[in-house]
Amino acid sequence: MNWNIVISLLQNVAILLSFALLYDYFWLNTERGLTISRKILVGVIIGGITLILMLTPGILVPGIVFDTRSVILSISGLFFGHIPTIIAMVMAAIYRIILGGDGMYMGVAVIFTAGLIGILWRYFRPKWREKHFIRELLVLGVLVHVVMLICTLLLPAERMLSTAKSIAIPLILIYIPGNILLGWFMIRQEVNRKNRKVNEKLVASERKFTEMLTNVQLLSVIVDVSGNVVFCNEYLLDITGYRYYEVAGKNWAEMFVPKEKRAEIRRTINNLKVSSHFEGEIISKDSKHFSISWSNVLLRDESGAITGIASIGENITDRKIAEENLLFAKEKAENSDKLKSVFLSNMSHEIRTPLNSIVGFSELLADSKLASNVRTEYYEIIRNSANKLTQIINDILDISKLETKQFKIYKSVCSLSEIMNQTFESFKNSEYFNKNKNIEFSMDLPDHLKDFEFESDAHRIQQVLDNLITNAIKYTEKGRIEFSVTTNLENGIQFLEFSVTDTGIGIAEDMYALIFERFRQVEEYTYHHGAGIGLSICKGIVELLGGKIWLDSTPGIGSKFSFSVPYYNDFERKKTKKSTEPVSLNIINKHVIIAEDDRNSFFYLNALLKGHNLNIKHAENGDVLMDLLENETPDLILLDLNMPGKSGYECLNEIKRRGINTKVIVQTAYAGNDERDRCLNYGCNDFISKPIGKNELYSVLNRVLAENV
Repeated sequence: MNWNIVISLLQNVAILLSFALLYDYFWLNTERGLTISRKILVGVIIGGITLILMLTPGILVPGIVFDTRSVILSISGLFFGHIPTIIAMVMAAIYRIILGGDGMYMGVAVIFTAGLIGILWRYFRPKWREKHFIRELLVLGVLVHVVMLICTLLLPAERMLSTAKSIAIPLILIYIPGNILLGWFMIRQEVNRKNRKVNEKLVASERKFTEMLTNVQLLSVIVDVSGNVVFCNEYLLDITGYRYYEVAGKNWAEMFVPKEKRAEIRRTINNLKVSSHFEGEIISKDSKHFSISWSNVLLRDESGAITGIASIGENITDRKIAEENLLFAKEKAENSDKLKSVFLSNMSHEIRTPLNSIVGFSELLADSKLASNVRTEYYEIIRNSANKLTQIINDILDISKLETKQFKIYKSVCSLSEIMNQTFESFKNSEYFNKNKNIEFSMDLPDHLKDFEFESDAHRIQQVLDNLITNAIKYTEKGRIEFSVTTNLENGIQFLEFSVTDTGIGIAEDMYALIFERFRQVEEYTYHHGAGIGLSICKGIVELLGGKIWLDSTPGIGSKFSFSVPYYNDFERKKTKKSTEPVSLNIINKHVIIAEDDRNSFFYLNALLKGHNLNIKHAENGDVLMDLLENETPDLILLDLNMPGKSGYECLNEIKRRGINTKVIVQTAYAGNDERDRCLNYGCNDFISKPIGKNELYSVLNRVLAENV
């Protein structure tokens, strides 16, 4: 055997090992993926290494050279795939053709068969790495170099046998082991690369975990078998207010556990039967309590003996408070649901009762055979029921406005005697006191206050008095009901103090605050008369007026509701008293358009105005109204705000924009004073809220049409 060939082949193997570095640092060490351009570049590099191998060949006989190109190309096909390997094969084949010689055909054949076998092995045995990869590499090497021996048939006939004999031993001793060694080395590079990735991920994971423990607010503590603190972290010290030297070596139960739980915690630690998870409380240096969710583990030494307890705790104080609040809210919601059901039942009764009278007696009035006195009686029942229904609706609107901060107070000069007398007369002459002679109703207005005038909202004060007296009537079967007023000075502020006293059923002291809440009453879980919002409205009004409301009561004896209102009387003008006399309509020969989409409301207004020599037209909606105004200019428009098509506000804007010279009185079911102000700002001349009374309508019409345009 020619030992020079062996030395040359060993040099080739050394070059092959350097080729393996390409796989590690240029192929495996890619984070962005293998692009086509990268594969081409790798193919060129592999081709270059192959050329280097071919430049250091072993010369068997003149014209016939051998090197380890078969090893590198077969391994390239196995590990790098077809694109890099084909490029390397082409480069090597071109160079071999350039070299020429008798072995040219064999050399080119070895280049293509070696690379092709490696490529086919990669694609037809993709899982060759998983089991017995050494055996796979051995079989691959044997196959490649058996084919290489077969390629000697491409040599001149006289050289076939001698060449085969010359390369047989190198193929067995160097080429096939070279295949195995190079393949094994590259497999190890894959494994090492994966191990490095795993280690990097492990280090990154440990770093993240360490950062998490540092940043997440978790308590950490270790105690020995006696329950003494061996270690605690900064977060525990932060929330408890201690320094480390105050805690180290001290008994955990004595330092941090509430007194009522200390004995139990001591027994648990002494018996070393600690639950893996439990919730408990700790106390801080300034006696604050914190709820902690603990996870615990027993610590052992090398012999297995227990040396202490390690605990990680989560501060769940806020969560506990939230849970308690949620439970309270749940109970409150359930309670509110019960109250809502009772309230809806009561409201249904309160609304349907007057509606029943209105509908029923309205049908009876249709009987033309009714006597006039009976017809008058039915009419009074309908009117009283309508007033009662109106009051219920007004109360609901008022409570809604109070809750949404839209309730308005309008102060003006008030006559105290007028407020008191009107309240007294309205109740004294009511049906209730006419039928219940066993209840005495009285008013106490001191002589020195009979001519007293002050600045406040008389309507709202009278509303509070009416509600309180109505409430007293509801719960008083016999005895007396009295309302009174006096003056009081508190913290340098002058107050009028109103009171309503009754001899009714009385109220227990623990119910005082409750009855001023909306929809709440003493007998709130059963049917009761009324909606349960009157006292809540009273409280809201009095507070808006700058005063307060309170009560004194004894169950079975009676109640006294009182409220105070601050007053100011440093003014010169006097309040004009309202007239209760019927009002006559003093206008004739006027053109009036009633813009109203509700036909019943139109018929009602038309009936009130009929017989006064007025030219009345009906506009069913805002669009019809504006069409009418194209051809005529009325003296007055009675304008409903809430109409289909153009709304009342849109009509007001368009009337102003067109410069139409007409008077406009808004009439709407939106009855708030804020709504009145809004309409006046839009340019109307006056405002009437539904339901519209005859006297009110006539008064507004007389005033508006008497004004100069």
